[in-house]
Amino acid sequence: MVNEDGRDLPAGELGELVIAGPGVMRGYFGQPELTAGAFLHDDSGTPWYRTGDLVVDDGNAVPLPRPPRPDGQETRLPDRARRDRVGALPHEGVDRAAVIARADDSGVSIAAFVAMKPAQKGRSSPLKRHCTSYLPHYMIPDSITFLSDLPTTSTDKVDYQGLKRRAGVTTNND
Repeated sequence: MVNEDGRDLPAGELGELVIAGPGVMRGYFGQPELTAGAFLHDDSGTPWYRTGDLVVDDGNAVPLPRPPRPDGQETRLPDRARRDRVGALPHEGVDRAAVIARADDSGVSIAAFVAMKPAQKGRSSPLKRHCTSYLPHYMIPDSITFLSDLPTTSTDKVDYQGLKRRAGVTTNND
């Protein structure tokens, strides 16, 4: 069990379940960036898979239902939608896109934020139709918000915390 930085946590703390061993895959074939994000290595070089499951370890790892998940997988029963897969879906008019999950009493909805290429007009209907051609129904965004630019971190990655604040989503970190 580890914290967000991949450091071991003491018993009784809330953290992410990581697993290793001969039955755990070594990575994603031909996708080194996805592999790098899904694994961490201990001091001996052993790769540990980040499951994304939040647990409290008191001798037995007790899972907690806490959507959205820290690994970008958003729970939408009965399946999980990979946030990076939905946000990376190519479309000729889209410059950049990202999705977040919004949990409420009715479940989890997916909110997409899209920055269009110059001279392209953003319209929800064509983008949703495009998504239905490539994604299973549980990954189709429920809402699409068009922005001139997506918020980014200092390393030019999408600032998901900024998008969550914009959408009014509160997290355990807020």
